[in-house]
Order: sequence, then structure tokens, then C-alpha cells
Amino acid sequence: MVAAAAGRPVGLVTGGSVDGAPPDLAAVKALGIAFVSMYAHHVPATWLNGRAPLPLMAAPNHETPLPLIREIGASGIDRLEASVMPPTGYGQRLTLADLALYRYIRGEVPVPIVVPSQRCILPEDIPALAATGVDAVMIGAVVTGQTAEGIAAQTAAFRRAIDQL
Repeated sequence: MVAAAAGRPVGLVTGGSVDGAPPDLAAVKALGIAFVSMYAHHVPATWLNGRAPLPLMAAPNHETPLPLIREIGASGIDRLEASVMPPTGYGQRLTLADLALYRYIRGEVPVPIVVPSQRCILPEDIPALAATGVDAVMIGAVVTGQTAEGIAAQTAAFRRAIDQL
């Protein structure tokens, strides 16, 4: 995956709890993994302010109050994953309300923001997402499906949409 990314950063989602955070990530760093990603409530306090084993992307969740998202973004993380959609809306089309939430977060958070595909984001939604000020989109199974063909086709479609900005 790192080779296929052709120089673009590749991250690793680690741990499902504070205790699940691996203490030593030197081996994955040696493989070319550029950052780790975790929900904010799983990030050990000892990893803040540049002390994480790799650059850190932290994600609030849909239950995180908006003022706390600002605090998470200002806590010494390297990027924020805006994983803020309630599970009941997973797979639904991206809406104006979603874009407004991302724009709000952009105004509150000083670090780069990555939007995961909790909603059904289409390649033609990329200009609207870019207009909110978010820095990247992370597509997953909601968008790509689970076949190799679907993943390849959707990844290529999103690459074209991004390149047209």
C-alpha cells in the first residue's frame, strides 16, 4: 500500500482503547507508515505534543461536543479526522448540513482536517468539500464497496476529481 500511494502519506489505525495503543511503532514506521490514527478517547495522554511514536491523527466521534473538537484540534495532534457523523446516517448522501459542520470544524481547528467517508461521498462532491476548507478525504467501504474492482474504480474516480480542483 505504501508503494501504491506513490509518496502520499499512508496511516495506520491503531488500538481500540487507551490500553490498545501499541507502545512501539518503530517497525511500522520503518515500513513507510507516515502517521497513526485513533479516536481521541483512545489516544494516551503521553502521546500529545509531539511525543507520539509517529505523527498523530485523532478523531472525535459523533458524540463529541463541538467545543471539545476545538480542544482536540489544539492539543498537539498533527491532523484531525472529522469522524463526526452519527452511525444512523452512515451511507447517506452528503448534505448541506454536513458541509456546514465541516466548515464549522475548519474554523475551530488549526491542524489539517481529513473527512472520512461516513456519508456516501461522490467524486462530484469533492468541489463542495474543498470549499469547506477541509484538507483531505479518506474513502472507505461506504464509498468503494468491498471488491477490488470497486476500490480501484472509486479510488481512480476520486483521484480525477481531486486533480480537477
